[in-house]
Amino acid sequence: MTDGKEKEEPCKDFLSLHPEEAGLFDVFLLLFSSDLKKRNFIESPQELEFRITELFQRWVIFVSIVTQKVLISLRTPLAKLGCAIEMWLNLLSSNGGLLKLLINILRGKLVLPDTSSPTFTSILGNIDRRFELDPKIEPNNRRYYASLSLMAAKLAYENKPFIETTIKDLWHMESLGFEDFWNDYQKRYPTQAFMLKDTRSKPNVIVVAFRGTSPFDADDWCTDFDISWFPIASVGKVHGGFMKALGLPKDSVWELIRAFLLPYAKGPNYRECWLLIGTRVLGLVFPGLSAHCPQDYNNATRLDSLPPDL
Repeated sequence: MTDGKEKEEPCKDFLSLHPEEAGLFDVFLLLFSSDLKKRNFIESPQELEFRITELFQRWVIFVSIVTQKVLISLRTPLAKLGCAIEMWLNLLSSNGGLLKLLINILRGKLVLPDTSSPTFTSILGNIDRRFELDPKIEPNNRRYYASLSLMAAKLAYENKPFIETTIKDLWHMESLGFEDFWNDYQKRYPTQAFMLKDTRSKPNVIVVAFRGTSPFDADDWCTDFDISWFPIASVGKVHGGFMKALGLPKDSVWELIRAFLLPYAKGPNYRECWLLIGTRVLGLVFPGLSAHCPQDYNNATRLDSLPPDL
């Protein structure tokens, strides 16, 4: 994050793919031509376009675009299939198994699962029902934090009531909140995360767990197959799919407006120097130049991600 005195170079090295704007004919032409300027579904600076000339590089982009287009076309049926399987598995567990399910149907005592209840579990939760922490691994054990992180990552696939109940009643820890992250490219909230405070360890430890790829969520798989990337100073290249899932803005005009509003809304730590604001203006005026800057990726992981009492 810049404090207004630091100077950062405009982003000159990035790759952003837009499969929703790609026609099949244009995608196949990518295999036979290295002229990326004619491909409106590929956004990159001119310096990078000159370097993507090898067939293998274009093949990787081709596979990424085609895979995402197939997944987008299967979004609705895949979601319905996942929902049906999840409801069936919870219907079985709510009624005590297949035999008891049949008996309850005959007796008119069928128990229907409630997706918002603390007993409703995901497909992954039904496959592996182990949510208890290993009692043999105490906080002073060197494997404790690895074990806790693993179980938190597994728990992240469940609904909010299930997560909070598990943290409080089963793990005897403190829940710090459950967050949904807006994806400006998908226009939805596809990324979830929760935070907890481990009060058993000394000192107390804060754990942040993000939900990974849901098996029947096409948008999650598109995030994985999206090979877009953006640079972060002194860090390297960051996977663009994950940055979009964490809240990377798409609207460059809004980003420019937000650059002026953030310092007043969130504090001086979010103030941008005039060089960065100028970079945004150039990105709007000259197509092909990036309107994103390194602090955008920092903000994406900080804004609205912590409870106000921390």
